[in-house]
Amino acid sequence: MSSGNAPYVGLIKDWEEAYRLLGWDAFIPFLLDRNDQRFPSSLERWEAMSKRFLQFEWAGQLPALEAALKNFARIAQDLVAVFKRHAVMSEDDDFIVRARVWTTEKFHRPFMVNSDSSAVEEARFAQVMADHRRHVDLVRDLALELTRAANLVIDRVREGLNTHYREKNGHVPVVYWPDFKLEDWRSRPRSPTTMVVQYSREERDLAHPYPGLEEFLAQRVQRDLHFGAAWNRREL
Repeated sequence: MSSGNAPYVGLIKDWEEAYRLLGWDAFIPFLLDRNDQRFPSSLERWEAMSKRFLQFEWAGQLPALEAALKNFARIAQDLVAVFKRHAVMSEDDDFIVRARVWTTEKFHRPFMVNSDSSAVEEARFAQVMADHRRHVDLVRDLALELTRAANLVIDRVREGLNTHYREKNGHVPVVYWPDFKLEDWRSRPRSPTTMVVQYSREERDLAHPYPGLEEFLAQRVQRDLHFGAAWNRREL
């Protein structure tokens, strides 16, 4: 490694720590949980780090790595912004010590219907339920995109900074439970799926594979894994 590349070592360390790269396979499943979506980290810290990487005055020594880090930061920034639209602070009993974490509000619950509900109320509930599902799936797809971006950063570090980077740990995976319909409950998956999501060769050739939130709504169905449907402006 040349002396001119030394500052990048500190940046990569900050990136790993800020975004919990070593615990990625334990952190990301919370965001991919369709029924109990959580953000077990500091939203403010993510916002601050994303802003730092996007405003940083880069040295220009490793442009591919710099572009990959900025691509990651743009996704992280959008992920936090989208998640915060329906985020509420909740008590979490899953941790050894009771903790308060950000969760996705189940904003459809006040509109739940019963046998006495009118057709108008039933239609309203169906609409709000669909809105909730679209929001949850957009957060999930952004979490997948963030994982792809993390794996691109890993590759760029290996190419330009340290060929042995994460030699033992490898790329970061996602762990998720595949969706299933209620009528398929008996044949539902019995264990979660682990997958390493990555950009395609064509996507990796782009300076910034993540095209921004609005275009991503259309492009996400072309990725190696996605949860939401194609672009719908109402999801923004």
